Amino acid sequence: MGQDVAADFAEEIAKAKVFGSSDNIRHGKYKFLIKRIFAELVETDKGNHKMAFWELTPLASEPNPQIEGDHVDYPGAAGPLRDDGLHPNAVGSNCALKVDKDGAGARSAGANLKAPILALFNKRDGEISEAEINSTWIDLSRQKDLRVGDAIGIDPATSQPILAQKAKIANPACGMVIGCSTRVGKKRTANEKGAYVTKLVWHCVAPIGTGENSAELVAKRRQEILAAVADDGEEEVAGVAAPPPVAPVNGGGSPYALPQQPVAPVVAPVVAAPPPPPVVAPPPPPMVAKPWLIGWEPHPQAPGYFYNKVNPALGCFTEAQLAASK
Repeated sequence: MGQDVAADFAEEIAKAKVFGSSDNIRHGKYKFLIKRIFAELVETDKGNHKMAFWELTPLASEPNPQIEGDHVDYPGAAGPLRDDGLHPNAVGSNCALKVDKDGAGARSAGANLKAPILALFNKRDGEISEAEINSTWIDLSRQKDLRVGDAIGIDPATSQPILAQKAKIANPACGMVIGCSTRVGKKRTANEKGAYVTKLVWHCVAPIGTGENSAELVAKRRQEILAAVADDGEEEVAGVAAPPPVAPVNGGGSPYALPQQPVAPVVAPVVAAPPPPPVVAPPPPPMVAKPWLIGWEPHPQAPGYFYNKVNPALGCFTEAQLAASK
């Protein structure tokens, strides 16, 4: 992505009043498996829109009969309800919560995302600070793993890089389970899409780290999602390509317990037989005054820090940090 769309959502989500709507989750009562949470720019016939997505698969699905809603239009008469609640999204099918920040429902975009975040972590609106909701949304929608020492921004007070203090995996909610039921909501003003919306009422199935959202079950589901993606020959889903056993959840006083970056297992080195000595020894390499600076250049916007011009994703470090790593 050319810009951080996930961060752009954060403040709006935290300040929103909670209510939800979606046009591709039908009336029903559900237990959803979360496959991926992300945000990106989407090309539409009205230009590029910032959109957020929760890709879901029903693990349990029950009818939720409705007596009110938009009707199928027939010449001279109204037909049956477009969604009578008797045909919910089927178990094992793919559906998604889609939130368009730049579309007709932009006013409710933040609320539509805040509600499932609170439900996932078994919290109510107002129980936690806006700052924690902001950072949690950014964690949930992260598309790449974050390593300790990665640059995550610039401190406006000092103009120095802000470096990550914790490693975090991409798409940490992949494999978790969340509950949802629907109800009818009437719009203030009808439009070409009708006079009603399907409101989504999210609820917690199990607090993260317990029951159906235990670390073991979440890791197992992540592996299954990865295997399904590989079998279909699709692109990798962020956050499921890495080997998931999920490491213990973070503490730090936060009510949000997201899986951390898995620690790579220690593998015993294989000792190979020594190669035969060369006939003529090559000349020794020239001495370098500061070998720890090889490949690193002064950061143009952060005095005192160096970055790798070939691979900027390695992060920013002081000369002392680079020397200590040798």
